[in-house]
Amino acid sequence: MLKKMVMITIYLVIGFQAKASFEPTEIIRTLASAKTEAKKMQNICEIHAGDVGKLRYKADTYEKAFSKVTDECFQKRNDLYVRNRNEQPDQDRQIQFAESCLNSVKCI
Repeated sequence: MLKKMVMITIYLVIGFQAKASFEPTEIIRTLASAKTEAKKMQNICEIHAGDVGKLRYKADTYEKAFSKVTDECFQKRNDLYVRNRNEQPDQDRQIQFAESCLNSVKCI
């Protein structure tokens, strides 16, 4: 029984010494630095296409940037069609425009 008490005491002493030598402020600084780096990262989506040119949007999230760039691409393709043919594209053509815009987006 005495042997067990001595072993428990030794483990406790070693544990407290290890805890005292551990600096949680370093971990906090590291986490804060990582959070700052994550904020610096940009959510940018872009399209390079011959008919609409280069479109690039930056937003708070990838979803917002993706939505902005695809909407602008679709609108430009639709406007270009109307300008060249003086009529609105049919639904099948609009679906092709939307699919083409969605498939050509690259996000950083």
